[in-house]
Amino acid sequence: VTVCGRYWKMFIVACIVTGCSANMTAAHPAAVRVLDAEVAVEQFPQSLSFVVTAVVRNSSRTVPIRRTCGTRVEKLSGNLWTTAYAEICVSAGGVGAEAIAPGDSATERIRVSGYTSPLHLPRFDFGDSLAGEYRLWLTFLDVRMGDPSPRMFQAASNSFRLR
Repeated sequence: VTVCGRYWKMFIVACIVTGCSANMTAAHPAAVRVLDAEVAVEQFPQSLSFVVTAVVRNSSRTVPIRRTCGTRVEKLSGNLWTTAYAEICVSAGGVGAEAIAPGDSATERIRVSGYTSPLHLPRFDFGDSLAGEYRLWLTFLDVRMGDPSPRMFQAASNSFRLR
């Protein structure tokens, strides 16, 4: 029995699990960088809002990407990131942003608005204090032409502070 003969079943299982694709990578093609070190918060009686300016870079050499609904905000608590806000999405369609071509970047102003009241959604839960270190998670679709089911993925930004 040869080595190939001995491991063919494992190869078949690995191929099924990975989809036998040579193009699969562990990393997604988007990098998100928030340009603001500190971001001003607008506070209202039952809600708050802030705007960040972010640069999204498409590091893929072949696949255009488009930002879609599904923004999340995480707050650093100790050395653990916890979800402070999650946008509610009805559809996974694009959010009006143009597709970012392979190798290109786009700058976008992203508004995050949430309720502080526990009875309303989307809720912004910042714990004991609003002050702290935060990061964005943006959701993207790869928009290959003719693909009936584009791949969805998320990318985290660098951290920023709310004031």
